[in-house]
Amino acid sequence: MRPMRICPRCGAPYSYTERRIVHGIEYHYAVHEKRENGRRTRTRHYLGPATYTAGQATHMALGVEWEGAATPDPARLHAYLRAVLGAIARRRDEFDEAGLDEIRRELERALDEL
Repeated sequence: MRPMRICPRCGAPYSYTERRIVHGIEYHYAVHEKRENGRRTRTRHYLGPATYTAGQATHMALGVEWEGAATPDPARLHAYLRAVLGAIARRRDEFDEAGLDEIRRELERALDEL
């Protein structure tokens, strides 16, 4: 059984997602489908683009690509974490020892909470 999908806009379950491409940019919508009196109605809530371009330029060096709300939060967070950890590893020589120690402490605290 597929887990229930909750719309981030209204908090209600949605039936499926719809994708539209406008001027080469992919946009996602949560579609709520209802049947009343033999008629089907659809309500669409905008979830955003597949990826964000506005903030990308400032984060390119980190290897982080901002994803839209159509990507489930756990998958998105995991991808962001991998990208940031990879950037820290690649650029570790740019950190002083105190900065690396602080990063290690933050990681240890986060792992303890898991």
